Amino acid sequence: MNKRAIIAIAFAAFYVFAAYCNEASPTRKTIRSADGIRSVSMMDAAPPGIPFDITAWVIYLENVDHGSIYVKDDSGSTTLINHLSATNSPIRAGDFVRATGRVFLKRNGIYAYCLEMTYLAHKEPKAPLHLTVEELLSGRHDGQLVTVRGTIRDSFLDDIDNRSLYLSLKDGEKSIYMVASTKDKTSIDPDGIIGDMVEATGIWISGRNIGTRQHIGRLLMLLGDNPLRTIKSREADIFNAPEIAEVKSLMPNEVVPLERRRITGTVLASWQGDQALVRTDDGSIVRIDLSSPPVPEAGRRIEAVGFPETDLYAINLNNVRWRPAQGNPIPPQPPLNLLKRRMQMGSNTPQRIQAAFHGRTVVVTGIVRGLPQSEGDRRLILECEGNLLPIDFSSCPDAISGLAIGCTVEVRGVWVMVADNWRPNSVFPKVKGAFVVVNAPDDLRVLARPPWWTPGRLMAVIGALLVMLVWIFAWNRILNRRSERRGRQLYNERVAHVRTEAKVEERTRLAVELHDAISQTLTGVALQVDSAAMANGDDSNPVGAFLKTSRNMLASCRRELKDCLWDLRSRTFEEKDMTEAIVRTIGPHKGAAAASVRFNVPRERLSESMMHTILSIVRELVVNAIRHGKATHVWIAGEHHNGRITFSVRDNGCGFDAALAPGPQDGHFGLQGVRERVNETGGTVDIASSPGDGTKVTVSIKIETSQISQ
Repeated sequence: MNKRAIIAIAFAAFYVFAAYCNEASPTRKTIRSADGIRSVSMMDAAPPGIPFDITAWVIYLENVDHGSIYVKDDSGSTTLINHLSATNSPIRAGDFVRATGRVFLKRNGIYAYCLEMTYLAHKEPKAPLHLTVEELLSGRHDGQLVTVRGTIRDSFLDDIDNRSLYLSLKDGEKSIYMVASTKDKTSIDPDGIIGDMVEATGIWISGRNIGTRQHIGRLLMLLGDNPLRTIKSREADIFNAPEIAEVKSLMPNEVVPLERRRITGTVLASWQGDQALVRTDDGSIVRIDLSSPPVPEAGRRIEAVGFPETDLYAINLNNVRWRPAQGNPIPPQPPLNLLKRRMQMGSNTPQRIQAAFHGRTVVVTGIVRGLPQSEGDRRLILECEGNLLPIDFSSCPDAISGLAIGCTVEVRGVWVMVADNWRPNSVFPKVKGAFVVVNAPDDLRVLARPPWWTPGRLMAVIGALLVMLVWIFAWNRILNRRSERRGRQLYNERVAHVRTEAKVEERTRLAVELHDAISQTLTGVALQVDSAAMANGDDSNPVGAFLKTSRNMLASCRRELKDCLWDLRSRTFEEKDMTEAIVRTIGPHKGAAAASVRFNVPRERLSESMMHTILSIVRELVVNAIRHGKATHVWIAGEHHNGRITFSVRDNGCGFDAALAPGPQDGHFGLQGVRERVNETGGTVDIASSPGDGTKVTVSIKIETSQISQ
């Protein structure tokens, strides 16, 4: 499948979709005439477009490959349709067809695309009508294939779509515009054809969409690869044209139809590569618009030929060609001081002042307010007495080298007035303004550089200071917040320290009182029990058994009291690390046994009571392992997970049978005390031991939110 077939299928699918959408848009009525297709606006052609169904005669195939054809219906209206190979049979000029499709908006204009074209009949097409320009302008031959003769007066490309070449054809005092497509590389030479008498063939139409533009009025659409046939070439030497002198006395409408005219004079200024100002030998000022480069430099004597036009101030030449002329250039006039001259002229209108200085060398002084913003821009803006004046330096780009905005400069150059040329629909062409053309780098002289302390820099400094003040204010706020936060932290630390010292002092006082009172009393009781046991002599009787149990209970009570006194006097509760707290707690009790501790529980997660419970349990288990199990190494591990603390104490001792272990009735309260402490916290205790295999006790305790240390 080739590319054309794929495109045709894609457009067919689009049309089917558009047709479906059109069923939901009953307000879009089907177009039935060629004039209706030509009158569709961009708003109407918005998707899904407007359907058309017309019968018409094919009068010309503009592009067979792309399927572009001109058709004319019975009303005499002509339009262009792209049939997109909608029929298998070839379409020829003279065929009567039925075309159906849709008019819609594409990126570059409005197009009528045919979905289906049906051949109905055929008749041999008529030869083009040979008409004059005046007959074409009568309006009686719209939509017809015609041939017309005349002289090519002007040519230019469309400034938006450079694929369209426009030509001006003049026949007597009447003229028309013609348009040819350049995309097919036609043989038309836009510059070389000017001045030739030609015979042009095309379709005379009015009001047609051309690309993104809607043409207003009538024009001749040139058709074919060679739409122009030269009847009479211009003279080989175009400089044989008459002098422009006799043109000055003519009315504007008499100037426009004239053939080429010639001037001889000295170039006063040139700009933008295609325009120049010439002072003729008789003193007239003529603006010339060149048909092609190069542009003559200022001070050169030239001979120029072009078509005359007028702006009601002077005669100008369009489509100019030039060559060097013999003779000496006209000496330059002394420059006028623009400010003094304007003051002498009084309160005249700006347009009169601009016209009065046209073509004169002037000296202006002002401040540079604008420099070129792009590569192709060759003008700067000068402020003179409150007015902005453009300065053109396109003929000497080096004139503004090192120039900066704010410089005071003196400019010497040629004053050029900008005005529209006269047209029949414009009685008084508008004066658009004026500018000064600099011809040499020395014509622009810097009088003063802008001071370093400019308003712009002042505003920049003020802005920087404001930014700095805002930054200082923000930083000050940040420091204040940090200071307040640090102050609160230090205050809290100080309060915590004071509370800790108060607790330590209170615990020390309690330890002293317990030691001086209860501890000594228990010692005395223990001595009395020992004396009673010795007096009894034999432990086999009931009294001896009771005394033995009492002695064990007193020993256990004294150990508990000793541990409590050690806890009250030590600073273990102030430790920030639980591993270190456990090491300090079991230190006095492990003797020569080794201990490995890894307790990964954050201290801040524990209240003091919970910490005391854990340390007491660990200490009791370690003491039992070393004292009763004869262990030489104890391993202690703990972790925190999902609101519970799980820890274990494992030893390498002799182990025991948990079922036969002595209990409170035998005077042993160690394991019983561990179970009671764990039960108070809602935890569990698991003892894994057997004789000869050591012992491992695992404790799991739940931590409530209220138990977390603050």
